[in-house]
Amino acid sequence: MFEVDNLIKIIQSDDFYDDLKELSVWASNVKQEAPILHIIAKLLNRKGYKVTLEVKGEKINDKKIKSDMGIDGKILEAKFCYEEDIYQKIQLLYNKADNDLDLLLDWLDQKIKNDKKFGYDPTLKILKDIFYKNPDIFMLICLSRNLLGFSDEELENINWTDNWLKYNKKIRGYNNADTLKILTSLFQDVDNKKPFEYYLVEIDTNMRFPSTYHFYILDF
Repeated sequence: MFEVDNLIKIIQSDDFYDDLKELSVWASNVKQEAPILHIIAKLLNRKGYKVTLEVKGEKINDKKIKSDMGIDGKILEAKFCYEEDIYQKIQLLYNKADNDLDLLLDWLDQKIKNDKKFGYDPTLKILKDIFYKNPDIFMLICLSRNLLGFSDEELENINWTDNWLKYNKKIRGYNNADTLKILTSLFQDVDNKKPFEYYLVEIDTNMRFPSTYHFYILDF
């Protein structure tokens, strides 16, 4: 039977680390949720688990939804963000709601009922996955990168380069503890409404520039 420990072992494996290092180079120009999930699915399949990508789920607002992955009957949802997104997007929306998760959920409910697009809003997308899709496991992948000190040529085709450089300069680096605490606060509020076991796996790749992948795993 698949359990969250099996997922953590995959993420901590040498095979995953090798694939993630390569991916951090060739996928540096895109958000990496899908390719990371594909690596995880490949490695789980090798272990003999029955893995299905984009599993059909129940309806939300009369629309059929898809979940990211099914593993031996359990549902995994995942989201990807950058450290800069936490600082500029998640924190800003959380502050706007006066740190009130119920108000954020009200805003989410209104968007869903009115069929409004989310744009790039990681906060509401995370909450939608957790409270509407009801996964057995939710995983937020946060990528921290330090792009300071590299030439324009070296930074060509890097996703969100300008925003990242501004963030790196503002906090003088990356892996900022105060920024990452914003996620801890959000997840604590989620835990109060929908309890879960919490795990964190952090992987440094540093293939092209200093970078850390933070895997925040919530087991409901």
